[in-house]
Amino acid sequence: MDSHGGWIATPSDLARFAASLDVAMPSGSLNAGSIQQIFSRPPETGYAANGIELSAYYVYGWHVESTLPEGTEQWHDGLFRGSSALLMRRSDGIVWALLFNTDNDDRREVPAEVMTPRINRLADSITKWPA
Repeated sequence: MDSHGGWIATPSDLARFAASLDVAMPSGSLNAGSIQQIFSRPPETGYAANGIELSAYYVYGWHVESTLPEGTEQWHDGLFRGSSALLMRRSDGIVWALLFNTDNDDRREVPAEVMTPRINRLADSITKWPA
């Protein structure tokens, strides 16, 4: 079986793809308008029944969650027997990707869910990028 969602990529490939969404190409298929549309709140599912904006929603394959006042974080995850993955775009511009050759551990926990808070703590501790 090929890639379940149609993608075959390394974590580095996924991170480069996610980071590329920060740079709109004027004449490309992903221009500023299309990138904005990818992450925009959908009218059908981005609001509660009373019309209040939800802090989290799903649009075009991305989970989007407000991190006010910073902005939003976007991620896409996947799980298939024997594998799991997570691609994260943080509101501070840090992008990271995880791929695992397992779908859960001995306690039935998904590796990406276990690792996400740990990786975000590491990312939060970054004070300076290497030159």
